Amino acid sequence: MSDVPIREHFRERLDLEQQVRDERQAAYRTEQDLLAQQCKERWDAHERQHRLEARALELQAREYERRLSDLNHAHQQAQDVQGTYLPREVYESQQRESDVKINNLEKWQSNFMGRMVVTGGVVAVISSLLSGAVVGIVARLLTR
Repeated sequence: MSDVPIREHFRERLDLEQQVRDERQAAYRTEQDLLAQQCKERWDAHERQHRLEARALELQAREYERRLSDLNHAHQQAQDVQGTYLPREVYESQQRESDVKINNLEKWQSNFMGRMVVTGGVVAVISSLLSGAVVGIVARLLTR
């Protein structure tokens, strides 16, 4: 008789320990499932972050390419405009030639004006002499 209650007691004790083990194991499984789910969510977020960063890099590379193309185009335009400018050496050379020509023209004009004044004076003297002679001749003819 005394065996039965001890056996029942051990049986109850064993059943209780088994129940505790089962509950702990279920809790561990739940915790493992939660950890696995958290790991998966973090991994998915991590992969999404990498995809977004790769996309951002692609967009940035395209923008850099566009800007570089614009800069190359602007550089070509600047070179084209610069090609229309006269180099300083050529400008200064042509300016010196123009200055020499202007000086020569001014000298010629001054010389020409001096000659015109002299010619005008000579014409005035000749005109005055001729008119005096004509007047003298007309006066003689009239007095005769």
